[in-house]
Amino acid sequence: MQFVPHIGHFVAHSGASAAANSSSAAATAAAQDAAAASDASAAAAQQQAQAQQQAQQPKTSAEWVEALVQTMSQAKDLPDARARAAAALQAFEQAAVSAAQVCTPVAPAFDSFCIAVG
Repeated sequence: MQFVPHIGHFVAHSGASAAANSSSAAATAAAQDAAAASDASAAAAQQQAQAQQQAQQPKTSAEWVEALVQTMSQAKDLPDARARAAAALQAFEQAAVSAAQVCTPVAPAFDSFCIAVG
């Protein structure tokens, strides 16, 4: 056992406890690294899923109509139809917002500069 000065008094340390503390710290660091890697892979998977979902969304008005008719025809009852309509309108809203243009005023009243988003 070894005595080490610690803030005005002596603390006894054994080699075994120092090794245990060292291995515990290494295990904690490894767990944190694994969690960070897991979070990064989960974020990448979520981005990939969003990209696939956007690729599968209708692009033209005819495609939106067909998708809506197909979705609504599969409804079992009125509450199901309402839920399906709400989901379809939410998807359409998200697609419209992502395809919208962002305009920034350039001159005081009339001119604007537009940048397409999405």
